[in-house]
Amino acid sequence: MINKKYMFVVIIGIVITVIFSIFPQYEILTNSFNTIMQGVGLIIVLIGIFLVNREKVE
Repeated sequence: MINKKYMFVVIIGIVITVIFSIFPQYEILTNSFNTIMQGVGLIIVLIGIFLVNREKVE
């Protein structure tokens, strides 16, 4: 059984990544900030996936 808490982390990371991938054309934020936030989103996704996999192993 996958822990729901970790799946939530993965979903948040995906949402962050998607939001900052879709909206860079609105020049509200600088492109470098968008790139940083995409990176942060991907890192959150990877951490979440790692936690989910670690949970399965135990």
